[in-house]
Amino acid sequence: MITALLSLGLWVQDAAPNELIAANFFSHLCGPCLVLDIRLEPVIDDYADAPIRFVRLDQTFGRNRARRAATEFGISDIYEGAAGASGFVLLINPATGEVVDTITIAHDETEIRQRLDRAIHFASQ
Repeated sequence: MITALLSLGLWVQDAAPNELIAANFFSHLCGPCLVLDIRLEPVIDDYADAPIRFVRLDQTFGRNRARRAATEFGISDIYEGAAGASGFVLLINPATGEVVDTITIAHDETEIRQRLDRAIHFASQ
């Protein structure tokens, strides 16, 4: 089911406002994006009840759709600062607008979980 949802241009896990945002800067034309998806898929299910919102900003066919999604989630400044880059996930504390960590293909599944747990902890402080 996650794969089907992730194949959409924008995927959002239901979460309450002011929870950590995991913004996946994605493009189907990006090799690292595809590798990162494989590593994220088993992890996302484990965070279904966690205070985190997973958002995919798909830039495959241009930036307009991703830009609208970033605006909807209050992260348009961060999105514009990335200047169309893809292949990473930014962990954003929406209360402060601060990027608290980054996940890339350099991180394995264990490291991804550690970064998510740490970011959730600090965002809840």
